[in-house]
Amino acid sequence: MPGRHRTPAPMGCREAARVLQSYLDGQLDAAEAGRVADHLEVCRRCGLDAATFRSIKATLAGAAPEPEPGVVDRLEAFARSLGDGKPEHR
Repeated sequence: MPGRHRTPAPMGCREAARVLQSYLDGQLDAAEAGRVADHLEVCRRCGLDAATFRSIKATLAGAAPEPEPGVVDRLEAFARSLGDGKPEHR
């Protein structure tokens, strides 16, 4: 019928799994993101998967360790030594 909108079918686990990373990265359009969000609210397994991936992403985002003292100096010295053909060893 003209003027009548069809409601998309609920998302299943396979489809949710296929787009989960894109959903978590904010790469889905609003309609698709809404379908994923609706599925995650009713499916415990997929909801747990999403929570796990969010936790991993958050951990990795804050996991840029500071280099140990002297590492940058040793790398710079090594890079300079490449120009003269004699790598420095420490």
